[in-house]
Amino acid sequence: MLDTLLRRLLRTPRVDVWRGWYRRYDENPFAVDPESVSRERFLSLAAGTRRNDALVATLGERFGKLPDAEFVDELALATQVVPKDEELDWSHGFLLYAVLTSYLEQVGSDRPVTIFETGTARGFSAVCMAKALRDAGRAGTILTVDMLHAERPLFWNSIADADGPKTRVELLEPWADLVEDHVVFLRGDVSVALEQIGLVRIHFAFLDAEHTYDAVRDELAFVAAHQQPRDVIVCDDYTPRAFPEIVRAVDELAATGAYELETFASSPGRGYAYLQKSG
Repeated sequence: MLDTLLRRLLRTPRVDVWRGWYRRYDENPFAVDPESVSRERFLSLAAGTRRNDALVATLGERFGKLPDAEFVDELALATQVVPKDEELDWSHGFLLYAVLTSYLEQVGSDRPVTIFETGTARGFSAVCMAKALRDAGRAGTILTVDMLHAERPLFWNSIADADGPKTRVELLEPWADLVEDHVVFLRGDVSVALEQIGLVRIHFAFLDAEHTYDAVRDELAFVAAHQQPRDVIVCDDYTPRAFPEIVRAVDELAATGAYELETFASSPGRGYAYLQKSG
């Protein structure tokens, strides 16, 4: 059977193989029932979620500038307020903006920066980082990788589903200027993308794709090989109880002395790792 499968794959054009692999992400990947979508449900979810003001205050003290809270909350309503078992939390929007803004002030150069993200999802993090670039008056490109199609209309399990399926670009239409100026959506498995993307430098990275030890270790190694002293990596879900494999991979990198590690928590079930390259 294996020989038959291999012969079939070798006879199949490579692009068709990948199309087949991705197909499960093209047809309603969030299993949304269009008949049950209700704007009121999402508005109720948003109203029942409170920002972690203590963490936001800590970030302000540690890094200085914070994003406009109304901007983050409006973006979160479109991209982060989704029905799920765990508590809703978009504190990483404040974290990414604060850390990236601080980094841009530290390096002080006017040269464009390259930002690498894994796990685009609906685009919340990418837009928050684009906003930081815009507010700092800096040129930069955010390369963000995900298995979800950017230009195929989908139900996103978000409030936008009330108006029917949308592409990711359409979902982010209210922030189109930020997306057009700074964001490049790449589609693919991250492990494959790491072998295809030719980057000389990654100034800043946000990693939030697969949560296995091997995947996070490989992503960290890829980014670290393309960074210089003071460059930054932020990892989502640095939470020992929920995601010990992420913690293991991050801690191993920090233990080499190549990066200084600082952690932040917005709740017992959600934490973040901030790594700045030493030297």
